Amino acid sequence: MTQLTSGIEISVSEDDELRAKLPRNCGIIRFVDKLAFSLAFSELKKRCSSQEKITWPLEEPMGSQFLLNKYRSRFLDPQELSDSVSQALVQFDEAERESMEQLQQQALLVDEDGFTMVVGSHRKTKAGIMGRQKLASTVEVDKALAKLKKKEKEDFYRFQLREKKKQEMNDLLSKFKQDQERVRLMREKKRFRPY
Repeated sequence: MTQLTSGIEISVSEDDELRAKLPRNCGIIRFVDKLAFSLAFSELKKRCSSQEKITWPLEEPMGSQFLLNKYRSRFLDPQELSDSVSQALVQFDEAERESMEQLQQQALLVDEDGFTMVVGSHRKTKAGIMGRQKLASTVEVDKALAKLKKKEKEDFYRFQLREKKKQEMNDLLSKFKQDQERVRLMREKKRFRPY
């Protein structure tokens, strides 16, 4: 009522989820203020007391015809279904043919070392070939990094060992002081329960 009689815009998107859960021919009315509610309520009282029959404009017929239409709308026309299935099969065949062409093009590629890639019978997809290449490149990089780390010794000299131990002790000491401060604050707040 308020949307029809006033210039106030009401957002409908908030109630879409709630509207979907409501039974058929039911609704929720939100009033802008108490005055709008009292006007609508007085109008409803007047209509109920006069006992005249109110006809609501329905979009679809109710009853068995409505249920029959709803049931029929679930099923596709056999000709439409046949057309959509044949179209989907044509698209699938076309996509499969394109992927096979791409796979053959990948097999003819030459890598950076000058070798032609050989595709095995169990590697029939582009993802299979490319996955193998990516795996090989990442494994090589990881191996090279591990080799460099092995070569570089952090604790070869005595002063390096002493520095490392000193750093560990300083870390432990700072953590201990932080814990002591935390316990002191908890005791002040009377929340310290060691057991």
